[in-house]
Amino acid sequence: METAKAIAVRRSTRAYKPEQIKDQELNEIVKAAKLAPIARGAVENVHLTVIQNQALIRSITEAAQKAAGTDKVSLNYGAPTVIIVSGKALGGLEIANAACITENMLLTAADLGLGSVFVWGAISVTKDQKEVIASLGLPEGFEPIAAAAVGYPAEAITGEREPRPLSLNVIK
Repeated sequence: METAKAIAVRRSTRAYKPEQIKDQELNEIVKAAKLAPIARGAVENVHLTVIQNQALIRSITEAAQKAAGTDKVSLNYGAPTVIIVSGKALGGLEIANAACITENMLLTAADLGLGSVFVWGAISVTKDQKEVIASLGLPEGFEPIAAAAVGYPAEAITGEREPRPLSLNVIK
């Protein structure tokens, strides 16, 4: 698939089939994450955690729902794979790193015909919960920032989206 088409086809998917994605698909998504731009090229400030353990995903979702005070928060929306992007605090650069990495993963998932969704809410409300952090096995000094939930969409994703009417200035 061409890059422009992957961008136009990609959407946030919130309903998935229960079957796990193939290892080859996961490897392609992780490879795309590793190819993302990282501030100052400092890859030692970024950590990826792949979770395919459904009990752990449920546990983190429940912790997020409790912390947020609502059951509308989800780590995975039913997707069988969650890839959490964690980083060391870098004055905001860690957020840019996580966004670039996550977008690469989402676009690669679209290219592979998979559904995906950018997850921030469930991550942001659990990053101070010691049990959740411990369950992720993060290196010292890292905190979760964002995640991509990935799986086979419950309904086929078809058609390209139209660009949104964003405000634009052109200065020549």
